[in-house]
Amino acid sequence: MKILAATALIAGLALVVFALVPLAQEQGANKGDTPEILYDVEELPEPVRTTRDAILKAARSGDIENLRMVLERNELMPLVAKTRPKDPIAFWKAQSPDGQGLPVMADMIEIMEAGYVRLNAGSADERYVWPFFAVVPLDELSLAESVQLYQLVGAKKAKAMLDGKAYRSYRSGIGPDGTWHYFTADD
Repeated sequence: MKILAATALIAGLALVVFALVPLAQEQGANKGDTPEILYDVEELPEPVRTTRDAILKAARSGDIENLRMVLERNELMPLVAKTRPKDPIAFWKAQSPDGQGLPVMADMIEIMEAGYVRLNAGSADERYVWPFFAVVPLDELSLAESVQLYQLVGAKKAKAMLDGKAYRSYRSGIGPDGTWHYFTADD
């Protein structure tokens, strides 16, 4: 009984740590250096491009169940919330005012079509992160990049983010091997 309880405690702690890793990696990545903002998806490694394309295809279908195949490609489900729901599809449906996940899929398309950055190149923590706003300091954005932020999240949210110097919305991370690590909102 004690061994079972200890195992459950360790597994629970591992999930908590794992849930915090994406944001910590983004915040600590390339410390002191603003990563290059990239737009050309042809420059992505093939496994990353394949995963991104599969996410976009599933989201564009309008049926959130089509994302299940993409989610299940991973050994572990991608992080979709700090609480780490067992079924991301059910979670997204529950979070959506329409009950179908349509707003989540619309946001997913917008995020995955935005510019991205490559973090921790060549390391075990290497990630491609969308949108670049999740990593690039907002007070360093050019006017054109600021317009992209307004386009992505709308005027009211963009103004609040720029004033607070922090991006607070969906972000996605894919490893160089094509593993979809997360699609979370930070708001």
